[in-house]
Amino acid sequence: MTRPIFRSFVIAALLGLAACSGTLDAWDENTPARLTAPVHMTQRQIDADPFLLTSYERVRQEGGEATIYIEGDGPADFLANEPLKGHTATPSNPVALHLASHDLSPNVIWIARPCQYTGAIYRGHECKSEFWTTKRYSPETIKAMDTALNEVKARYGLKGFHLVGYGGGGAIAALLTAQRDDIIDLRTVAGVLNTDLMTR
Repeated sequence: MTRPIFRSFVIAALLGLAACSGTLDAWDENTPARLTAPVHMTQRQIDADPFLLTSYERVRQEGGEATIYIEGDGPADFLANEPLKGHTATPSNPVALHLASHDLSPNVIWIARPCQYTGAIYRGHECKSEFWTTKRYSPETIKAMDTALNEVKARYGLKGFHLVGYGGGGAIAALLTAQRDDIIDLRTVAGVLNTDLMTR
């Protein structure tokens, strides 16, 4: 494991505790910019029909490999199949983005899950809560994330990916790894890899 990624995992436990304690707080829309500006990660919207996915990217070596961080579940996902009133898919503490901001690798890309941070869905329709509750690992969701990987791969001429998934993002990363041939390695932090056990 490279030193930048190892450093990210060392702080994961502290960030995870912070995530648990702040689960029900409203997310701060300035948090992503505050985390990414000092490390020169640029925001972008990725067209992954029917979703628009938010990403923060720093690519210094086009044609190489990239470490992809996939964000965890939003707050309501841990409590019920129905979202809490006033809450969205967006986590109050984006642990995967924290990890990405500490990764000193030349090519680092963080991708939010469908409906996180924008609440937007392609063609002007609002996201339905099912995409961050009962359909968070659905074929539609995996297809959108797969489309996002294809898009960044083509955009930067990347050869392959190191996938890092936090929480529910770990499940997404594992499902993507199972169906793609360009995943170099898979890492999860508090990854949801047994959905039956999590549901119980």
